[in-house]
Amino acid sequence: MKQVLSRIYPFLLVILAAFALLFPAFINGFPFVYSDTGTYIASGFEGKVPSDRPITYGLFLRHSSLSDSLWYTVFAQGLIIACLLYFLCNKFFRENTKKVFMGLVILLTIGSSLPWFTSLLMADIFTGVSFLLLFLLLIYPPTNSWLKVFMLFVFWLVTGTHLTHAPAQLFAISGLLILYRFVPFIRTITSINNLLLVGVMVLLNLLFLPLLHYVYHGGFSSSRAGQVHLLSRNVENGVAKYYLNNMPDAMGMKLYAYRDSLPESAPEFLWNPNSPLTKIGPWEQSLDEMKRINYSVFTQTECFQLYFSHYLKQLLANLKLHQVGEEFLTFKENTPPGWEIAFKFKKEEQQFLTAKQAEGYWGDKLGDLNMALFFVLCLSVAVTLLGLFLLKEHKQLKLFALLFILFYLGNLLAVNIASGGSRYFSRIDWLFMAIALFILFAFKAEYLQRKKTQV
Repeated sequence: MKQVLSRIYPFLLVILAAFALLFPAFINGFPFVYSDTGTYIASGFEGKVPSDRPITYGLFLRHSSLSDSLWYTVFAQGLIIACLLYFLCNKFFRENTKKVFMGLVILLTIGSSLPWFTSLLMADIFTGVSFLLLFLLLIYPPTNSWLKVFMLFVFWLVTGTHLTHAPAQLFAISGLLILYRFVPFIRTITSINNLLLVGVMVLLNLLFLPLLHYVYHGGFSSSRAGQVHLLSRNVENGVAKYYLNNMPDAMGMKLYAYRDSLPESAPEFLWNPNSPLTKIGPWEQSLDEMKRINYSVFTQTECFQLYFSHYLKQLLANLKLHQVGEEFLTFKENTPPGWEIAFKFKKEEQQFLTAKQAEGYWGDKLGDLNMALFFVLCLSVAVTLLGLFLLKEHKQLKLFALLFILFYLGNLLAVNIASGGSRYFSRIDWLFMAIALFILFAFKAEYLQRKKTQV
């Protein structure tokens, strides 16, 4: 009986952890939604590639919900995170797996951004998952060949849920390859051949998503709207205006008539109904001129200077963006998620309409929480950096921390190309806290080991 309970106990812990990570959704009365949630629901159920994002999270949403309840989807998100964290606890602290896991989940639940993204029907939860899978492929790959193939397939699917994942991973692996020669402890954990192999797996992300879209009749590309989003950033930074006013071929462009009335921000250019982007007609018909303007960034000195200056300025601004809840807008019946929930999850429409989010409850409720989360983030970063220099025995944990720092920087650089907003950073801030807690547990273990040796 004890043996049976000892085997069941970890599963119960993981399931309880998955539920704990959904406490914001329980308080809200329904999983949190964003305008993009409607697009994901539609793409997953209709099997159509959206114009401005991958189909991957839509497919996950459809199948994880069992076409029945969106609660199943957020529970699946919590379960995936809980399983990965338990696996890491087992690898880093085998003898104290359960205690470390319980402490980790409790502290992450009450003191990090994790439960807020686990409870959100958006692809952002998979940014952290994609990093965890990257680390496992690098250090703890399955020994069984079929399991390894399955894990690699899941890795590509998860990475394909957002266009920023693959560039962040590529930056992280490239960074490790550069540091391999100069940081001795990396060479004791992995080989240059293994790093190169994982690098190839990351590069294949650039092929997997276009292939998936091709299968779903969306063309062989990662995003059909990539040029539009890049153009919106080039409108914001002044490159588009400079091009339209100074290049000889600009006079024949549709945007030429609006060269002096371009919006000052990328979101306004993309989403305002009176934006020049809307006035020139379907953007698919203007892709050639968008490509020419975007290409000018790399071919015209003046354009590149404008782009790079704005890029650096935006990079510094993004470093301060770490709030949760910017997505918790008031969505009701006549909204993108409202239409799709009413159509695909009719029995849950009333829950959606009576949730605190639909009542506008969260608008001014998260200020104190965000201040606390930012303080914890700063403290976690400090502990993480300290661990890199002071940890002695836990070399896999040190590599975990180093790889995440590189991944975090890669995410920052990738997001800054064409997007912005707190959720792109707070969606993985929780991993800094997780790493800091792992390091504190490791410090304690090393201290106890030294004390035991001295005795």
